[in-house]
Amino acid sequence: VSTQSTEIQTGSNLRQQYIVNSNFLSKNLDPTQIYLRTDNELRTLQSAESMILGLYPENTTGSTQILDIWTMDYDLDDMQVNTHLCPVVTDLYTEAVFSPYSALIP
Repeated sequence: VSTQSTEIQTGSNLRQQYIVNSNFLSKNLDPTQIYLRTDNELRTLQSAESMILGLYPENTTGSTQILDIWTMDYDLDDMQVNTHLCPVVTDLYTEAVFSPYSALIP
Protein backbone atom coordinates (compact mmCIF):
# COMPACT_ATOMS: atom_id res chain seq x y z
CA VAL A 1 0.00 0.00 0.00
CA SER A 2 1.46 3.32 -1.03
CA THR A 3 1.66 6.37 1.21
CA GLN A 4 -0.47 8.27 -1.31
CA SER A 5 -3.31 5.74 -1.16
CA THR A 6 -3.08 5.65 2.64
CA GLU A 7 -3.37 9.44 2.85
CA ILE A 8 -6.23 9.52 0.35
CA GLN A 9 -8.02 6.96 2.55
CA THR A 10 -7.32 9.12 5.60
CA GLY A 11 -8.88 12.08 3.80
CA SER A 12 -11.87 9.94 2.84
CA ASN A 13 -12.32 8.91 6.49
CA LEU A 14 -12.12 12.57 7.54
CA ARG A 15 -14.71 13.43 4.87
CA GLN A 16 -17.08 10.82 6.27
CA GLN A 17 -16.69 12.18 9.79
CA TYR A 18 -16.49 15.94 9.25
CA ILE A 19 -18.65 16.43 6.14
CA VAL A 20 -21.10 13.54 5.84
CA ASN A 21 -21.77 12.70 9.50
CA SER A 22 -21.45 16.05 11.24
CA ASN A 23 -21.67 18.79 8.55
CA PHE A 24 -18.70 20.43 10.27
CA LEU A 25 -17.06 21.27 6.92
CA SER A 26 -18.68 22.34 3.66
CA LYS A 27 -19.33 19.72 0.98
CA ASN A 28 -17.28 21.80 -1.44
CA LEU A 29 -13.75 22.89 -0.66
CA ASP A 30 -13.80 26.23 1.13
CA PRO A 31 -10.23 27.48 1.72
CA THR A 32 -11.46 29.69 4.58
CA GLN A 33 -12.38 26.55 6.59
CA ILE A 34 -9.09 24.68 6.29
CA TYR A 35 -5.57 25.55 7.42
CA LEU A 36 -3.10 22.99 6.19
CA ARG A 37 0.40 23.04 7.65
CA THR A 38 3.34 20.71 7.15
CA ASP A 39 7.09 20.87 7.25
CA ASN A 40 9.03 21.71 4.12
CA GLU A 41 9.83 18.12 3.08
CA LEU A 42 8.55 16.86 -0.27
CA ARG A 43 7.13 13.67 1.24
CA THR A 44 5.01 15.55 3.79
CA LEU A 45 3.80 18.03 1.18
CA GLN A 46 2.73 15.10 -1.01
CA SER A 47 1.00 13.47 1.96
CA ALA A 48 -0.94 16.68 2.64
CA GLU A 49 -1.99 16.91 -1.01
CA SER A 50 -3.13 13.29 -1.01
CA MET A 51 -5.11 13.74 2.21
CA ILE A 52 -6.94 16.74 0.71
CA LEU A 53 -7.70 14.68 -2.42
CA GLY A 54 -9.43 12.18 -0.15
CA LEU A 55 -11.24 14.87 1.82
CA TYR A 56 -12.44 16.65 -1.33
CA PRO A 57 -12.20 14.04 -4.11
CA GLU A 58 -14.07 16.01 -6.75
CA ASN A 59 -14.69 19.58 -7.60
CA THR A 60 -18.46 19.96 -7.87
CA THR A 61 -18.39 23.70 -8.54
CA GLY A 62 -16.80 23.41 -11.97
CA SER A 63 -14.02 25.84 -11.05
CA THR A 64 -10.45 25.31 -10.00
CA GLN A 65 -9.90 25.47 -6.26
CA ILE A 66 -6.58 26.45 -4.72
CA LEU A 67 -5.68 25.58 -1.16
CA ASP A 68 -2.50 26.92 0.37
CA ILE A 69 -0.28 24.45 2.17
CA TRP A 70 1.70 26.37 4.76
CA THR A 71 5.23 25.19 5.48
CA MET A 72 7.89 25.98 8.03
CA ASP A 73 11.65 25.56 7.77
CA TYR A 74 12.93 22.87 10.12
CA ASP A 75 15.07 25.27 12.17
CA LEU A 76 11.99 27.34 13.04
CA ASP A 77 9.40 24.57 13.30
CA ASP A 78 7.70 24.61 16.69
CA MET A 79 5.13 21.86 16.08
CA GLN A 80 7.57 19.11 16.97
CA VAL A 81 10.52 18.68 19.31
CA ASN A 82 13.20 20.96 17.89
CA THR A 83 16.68 21.19 19.37
CA HIS A 84 17.33 24.34 17.32
CA LEU A 85 14.61 26.18 19.25
CA CYS A 86 15.20 24.50 22.60
CA PRO A 87 18.74 23.13 23.07
CA VAL A 88 17.79 21.77 26.50
CA VAL A 89 15.83 19.02 24.72
CA THR A 90 19.10 17.28 23.84
CA ASP A 91 20.16 17.23 27.49
CA LEU A 92 16.77 15.94 28.63
CA TYR A 93 16.79 13.20 25.98
CA THR A 94 20.29 12.09 26.96
CA GLU A 95 19.32 12.11 30.63
CA ALA A 96 16.24 9.98 29.91
CA VAL A 97 18.11 7.45 27.75
CA PHE A 98 20.83 6.90 30.34
CA SER A 99 18.44 6.89 33.29
CA PRO A 100 18.22 3.61 35.25
CA TYR A 101 14.49 3.73 34.52
CA SER A 102 14.92 3.74 30.73
CA ALA A 103 15.00 -0.06 30.69
CA LEU A 104 11.42 -0.02 31.99
CA ILE A 105 10.15 1.88 28.93
CA PRO A 106 8.86 -0.51 26.25
